[in-house]
Amino acid sequence: MPSPPHLLTRVPRPARIVAAALLALAVLAGVLIATGALGRWTGAVQDASGKVCGGAVSAGDSAGLLGGDDVREGKKPGPESSGELARCALERGGASVVFRIDWSARPALPMKALGRTGPLRPPAVPVGRGWDGVVLPENGNSAKAAVVLACADSRKKHRGLVVTADAFRSGTGLRTPERAGQLAEAVTRAVRGAAEKWGCEAEFGKSVERVRVPQAVWPETVPVDTARGACRPLASMAADLRERAGVAGAVESPTGEAPLTDCQLTDAKGESVYWLTTYHGPFVRGESSVLDSGTATFACPRYHGSGLTALRALGDVDGDASLRRALLRAYTERAATAYGCAKPEYRD
Repeated sequence: MPSPPHLLTRVPRPARIVAAALLALAVLAGVLIATGALGRWTGAVQDASGKVCGGAVSAGDSAGLLGGDDVREGKKPGPESSGELARCALERGGASVVFRIDWSARPALPMKALGRTGPLRPPAVPVGRGWDGVVLPENGNSAKAAVVLACADSRKKHRGLVVTADAFRSGTGLRTPERAGQLAEAVTRAVRGAAEKWGCEAEFGKSVERVRVPQAVWPETVPVDTARGACRPLASMAADLRERAGVAGAVESPTGEAPLTDCQLTDAKGESVYWLTTYHGPFVRGESSVLDSGTATFACPRYHGSGLTALRALGDVDGDASLRRALLRAYTERAATAYGCAKPEYRD
């Protein structure tokens, strides 16, 4: 029986060259995969499990939002801020989503990530399905979302998590209930992953397929006296608002439990006259802008600990202080009652 060296001498030289080349390629591929270089070259998700954000977010969980299964890790959206747990991006073609994760005890993330810096149209829309979260469709192609998760062990320093998502999808956009639902589903799945990663025992909501964003007219303006969402407490003031401040309509968050809700009162041209907002939990602590016309705070033991309502007069040129006080009180009383909160304290 011939020895192995003798067998090799009988293999044609071209075949030996091919075999050696294949072996070298295999070794090179192993090195590239082990070092992560292959992932950096191709843009593919580098984690062997298909996860990003420190292993908290699965690429496949955003497939519906981004329009396909071939989701890649995008360019990292800047360094994490001081203490922020994680930040990552996923993309597919012209669609993308950026996730940010942090403890709810550090309030800078949710307000900054949602871009809450001025009068907003459209308003915040509750995620629903048992989740404490909101979706903010900005225009036909982009939308933001945030979910707050309360951890069961209140003895921990950090009592909850906040996950935000900033999404873009051209063409079909993100404004329909189905598309908004895909964004909500992606961010709620990210919340589940973050809870597992950082040890937050909590009650989760159900799967989200649709979010009740208005479809016919955006933003959808209704007469104040027919408001049924966040502006409903002001329906009885419709005539007074029209006569004293020229208010003709309302743009409101739909009904539903959420840590952030909006009510904007508009004039006949659709310009904002008053903007009222309710904040809860980390959104209260993140509200740092100048509150022009009045605020109210209230303790909410059963809902993220605290609540705040703010009134901004945007087009009230006559400065009707008594009307503003009446607006803030009517809006706040309903907001506090709806969440089982304590009696409000006013600053106006």
